Amino acid sequence: MIQKVIDGIIAAIRTEYGSAHFKVYTELVEQGLKNPCFSVMCLNPSVEVTGKVRSRRYYPFVIDYFPKSDDEPVDECNTVYETLIECLGDITVEDKIIHGSNVSGNVVDGVLHFQITYDLFLLKKEELESMMQFEESTKVM
Repeated sequence: MIQKVIDGIIAAIRTEYGSAHFKVYTELVEQGLKNPCFSVMCLNPSVEVTGKVRSRRYYPFVIDYFPKSDDEPVDECNTVYETLIECLGDITVEDKIIHGSNVSGNVVDGVLHFQITYDLFLLKKEELESMMQFEESTKVM
């Protein structure tokens, strides 16, 4: 599920900025970043079991933005921060909209560090299949 949320984040960024202008990295890159670019990383996911068949998943992300400008990187980062609030507040994952929370950001050494958490409830696969079978058997013809 983490990768599906990452895909939703990347899709939202690409919708906002276009895919040709910004590279989006999902792995650590030691050298060779091509600015401007984004880096998307899930920091410390956690699970809260809320019943026998349901769990609540927390996916905290940091999206780093490496600006194009060396002259005014803070100004550019502040503009991107405001845009990310809007485009990442709600993302699409498996044709469902999930909402972000705990949004914050800061600029350190000319790089924006944007944090957002997505939390969602998931059913165990067996329970979901059972519910789908029940739904099929109760349809009115």
